[in-house]
Amino acid sequence: MPGSPDQKRRRIEANDIDLNFAPGQAFAMVNREDGEGTMILRGRISHVDKLDGIPRQKGGVTVSGRRYSTISMIPFSQIRERGFRAHNEGEKIICMEIDEAVEVPTTELTARLPQEDIVLDGEFSFNYSKDEYERIVEDVLNKEICGGEGSSFVTPRKCTGKIRNFGLQKALSIYRRLLVNEFGSYWKFLYHDGDQYFMGATPEKHLTVEGGEVRMNPISGTFRKNDTHTKDTLQKELLSFLSDPKEIDELFMVTDEELKMMCKICPEGGSIEGPLLKEMSQLVHTEYLLKGGARGKDVIDCFRKSMFAPTVTGSPMGNACLRLFDYEKESRRYYSSACMLLGNEVTGDGQMGEEFLDSCITIRTQEVANDGTFAIRVGATLVKDSVPSEEVKECEWKLKASMRSLEGKHICSKRPLMVQQDVFVTPEERAELQRRLEHRNATVSEFWLKVSPSESVVDPHFSGLRILMMNNEDDFAHMLEHILYRLGLKPVTCSWREFESAYESGATGERSHWDLVLVGPGPGDPNSDTDKMTTVRRIVKNLLDTQQKFLAVCLGHQCTGKVLGLTVPRKSKPLQGVQKVVELAGRAERVGFYNSFYVQHDPHILKDAEVSVDAETNECYAVRAKTFVSYQFHPESMLTQNGLEIIRDTIKYLVPLPQANGCAAANGN
Repeated sequence: MPGSPDQKRRRIEANDIDLNFAPGQAFAMVNREDGEGTMILRGRISHVDKLDGIPRQKGGVTVSGRRYSTISMIPFSQIRERGFRAHNEGEKIICMEIDEAVEVPTTELTARLPQEDIVLDGEFSFNYSKDEYERIVEDVLNKEICGGEGSSFVTPRKCTGKIRNFGLQKALSIYRRLLVNEFGSYWKFLYHDGDQYFMGATPEKHLTVEGGEVRMNPISGTFRKNDTHTKDTLQKELLSFLSDPKEIDELFMVTDEELKMMCKICPEGGSIEGPLLKEMSQLVHTEYLLKGGARGKDVIDCFRKSMFAPTVTGSPMGNACLRLFDYEKESRRYYSSACMLLGNEVTGDGQMGEEFLDSCITIRTQEVANDGTFAIRVGATLVKDSVPSEEVKECEWKLKASMRSLEGKHICSKRPLMVQQDVFVTPEERAELQRRLEHRNATVSEFWLKVSPSESVVDPHFSGLRILMMNNEDDFAHMLEHILYRLGLKPVTCSWREFESAYESGATGERSHWDLVLVGPGPGDPNSDTDKMTTVRRIVKNLLDTQQKFLAVCLGHQCTGKVLGLTVPRKSKPLQGVQKVVELAGRAERVGFYNSFYVQHDPHILKDAEVSVDAETNECYAVRAKTFVSYQFHPESMLTQNGLEIIRDTIKYLVPLPQANGCAAANGN
């Protein structure tokens, strides 16, 4: 009978889909993960300055158990809400409040969308020539990475042009090409605010907060497919790519960086899945999936803490933004930021439930004005092993994937080889592919990969200990915080600017209230006379003079060496995102390094300490003295196999059990 709950809803067919948009009408189309359904959204545009200005939990349209409220284009300059530098040329958050929403079958939508030819008006051009971009890559390598300012940087190259006779039908035709020809995308989307179109097929989730979980998706490492590949050549080259140390390290570095974010958003922890392959029409990437608890967290606050992915900025992110500001002479506009969908789950009785947030990274995305002028930006992740000419090629290949939707019908519709469908087809071939992927995890952190948030690793030895940690502008501090938290500690963290005040406020009479101080990692040259470096060295000197127990990591290790009178030169080749085996307290440990400077061992100065030294280079990897331990490597990194155990044993060495119990009792804990 009509209206019966078990009545089947009639399937939407092509002729049912309304693609009549009034001039200036704001609308969006979103297809998630090559799904069978595509959302068509209509609404009203507003422009807001801050994330908190986005309308929430009011209005909207309910579709399939979800109420969709807004969809927003976030400019890259919004990263300034985190205190980071970015160019801005007047861009604001473009927010569409959703008045109409419908989910239609993707196959029926592609049948309904127009198929107009796309012709460019003249040639497209670049803001940098190949030679100019290569010089930028060389400068970043030599000045920033070798100079200790970061382990990775991403700066884009911009392509501009004009589409002849552009209008709504052309835009819909381009979107159809993305739906039909591209695969492996997280979102394929079209967003029109009345003045401009954003159209993209982006591989990368930025952040989702839904179902009580926060999810992130670090992607890095790029394999380029081409028209000359056969099954055999593609198989051979892809397996070689999966074993390439540069590509492996690149993914570990961005995963470390997103773990920093995840630990900031979800201090209680999460889990890692992968590595996995992310295949698209022209490229194959490698990825991990990160997941953490979201209960009780504000979705916009989670998003703010996640701005923006290290795969499009660099690491450590704050310093990457600072350094790139000088290389990039113009705004990124909406490139490398996010398109964000907000709404609420709807409960069984029709009430508004939990808020959800879904967002994609706006890469492989075209910005097209109503007159047809367009801009596409693509970038490559620059690391210590980058070859400038190869980074130019990588940008060109990423651009090719975006430009295919602007090419003639024949080129655009040519189907490329697919890894699972055409290349690795037998059980043996697929097993070898999986083995190559899983082998990457064989020597990395057991804690981050295998210890679930519900599994207790609390050490009763640490009950009542007070730890003060100094964050030296690297969010590795949040990963250290998380490990300390999981061990049963409650560290207090402050920036290097605030440390001395925090340290003094924790003093009781002549005795420090702190059982242990942790001098954290950070970017920069430890020999320089900047405010930061002179402050950190002064703090370390005071810790040594007062015999305050402390642990120093990376920059902290270098500043400790400097204060002790050791030489801290620049390395000829940086160790950014490198794993090495070192001897530590009589054991061989596989640990992760992110450094461009090193402490040079001097047995006369360190005569009373236990030192781990590279016999060939005289690099001092670790120092264990009476009142301090310092590590050049990062025990908290995904690249350190037994990081939790190293941190636990270090604290036990520095704060023996009787002292821990006594201090806890003295503090009334």
